[in-house]
Order: sequence, then structure tokens, then C-alpha cells
Amino acid sequence: MGEHLLSWMTFAPVIGAVVIMFIPAERKEIIKTVAAAAAAVPLVLSIQLFLNFDRDSAAFQFIEHYTWIKSFNIEYFMAVDGLSVPMVLLTALLSFLCIIASWNIEKATKGYMALFLVLETGMMGVFVALDFFLF
Repeated sequence: MGEHLLSWMTFAPVIGAVVIMFIPAERKEIIKTVAAAAAAVPLVLSIQLFLNFDRDSAAFQFIEHYTWIKSFNIEYFMAVDGLSVPMVLLTALLSFLCIIASWNIEKATKGYMALFLVLETGMMGVFVALDFFLF
């Protein structure tokens, strides 16, 4: 998981949203628990990222760079620098806290939690994507 830390951090909430879509809407406690667990994954990984980030280097770190669609020169390119690391940590923390703060939502819980996790993926992607197409 350490090799693809940014990918796991970015896409774990979407995996949680997909899982939520298969849970019956009446099972609200399970939906909320899955949402909290899916939001906790990026939080834990962003803490690991923050603690392992080399603050003495101005270069990009935790780089994931692969050719995606060669004919259009589109790449899967993710990395963090000194400015994006605290933003990633803040996004993960706030997303987790928002899920916990939304625990009392009773109307359209399934849709709310699933869409919130998709939103978290988008917010994470803003700070780690370095290819415009991936962004």
C-alpha cells in the first residue's frame, strides 16, 4: 500500500461509495459505519503521508507516474509537495469529521453518504493530481 499511497488515499472513498450503493437504504447504521470507515482510510494514510514527508526537499514526493492513454499523451501522474501535504491532511480530517457530524441525518442517508464520499475523492484529487486529464 505504501507504493500507491496517493491512489489509495484518493480512491478509497469511491470504493466506500460503491459499497454503500449495494446496502439497502433501510440499513442506515451500516451505511453510516461504512461511510465513516471509508473516510477514515484517507485520514490514516494522510497522517502517514504527513509524518513521512521530507520537509527539507522542495521536490515532488510519493510520485505515481504511469502512461495512461499514450496516443493522447495522457498520464496517471500523482505527487505531493510541501503545499499540498497539509491540504491533503486537512481534507481527510475535515471529511472524516463531516461524516461523523452528519451521523444524525435520517433523510436520504444512503445518497448523502455515497455522494459525500465521491466529493472527498474529488477534493483529494485536486491536491494530488498533476496531469490535467486526471485532475
